[in-house]
Amino acid sequence: MMNKYFNFFFFSFLCPLLLISQNKLEDGNKKFYYENGQISSEGNIINGLPEGYWITYYPNGIIKSEGNRENNLLDSTWIFYDKEGNFDSKINFRKGKKSGLKITYSDSCNIILEEKFEDDLKQEISTTYYDKKGKNKKLEINYIDNIENGRAYEYGEDGRLISL
Repeated sequence: MMNKYFNFFFFSFLCPLLLISQNKLEDGNKKFYYENGQISSEGNIINGLPEGYWITYYPNGIIKSEGNRENNLLDSTWIFYDKEGNFDSKINFRKGKKSGLKITYSDSCNIILEEKFEDDLKQEISTTYYDKKGKNKKLEINYIDNIENGRAYEYGEDGRLISL
């Protein structure tokens, strides 16, 4: 999964910056393409930089991610998809940093993890769920500034507390 996020950030952020540094992009709605001719991303350029709503695609044409940019930074809820087009995660950003709720989905599209962030740091209770409908809790861990803090709770599939 880490490789997927690296690829997303590389192609969504570093590649455009490399292109921008070589040739300033003209303002307006733009589309970028893979070598195979399939669209790779699309959105608005203002003052030579990405701004507003952007969508990136896998080489097969399925949406990889979508969300808003403000002052060239990720801002709002970004949605990430797997190669089949299923939800992978939703992450709230503010001024380029994770701020708010991050939800991760399983391959069967069930919520399996909910985490809260402030300025890119995990905060409060992160909850892991069993991969089935109904959001049965599996684990709860409290965080302060990305560090586990306090008690953690583990639950059985039937909802019973099984360890502390």
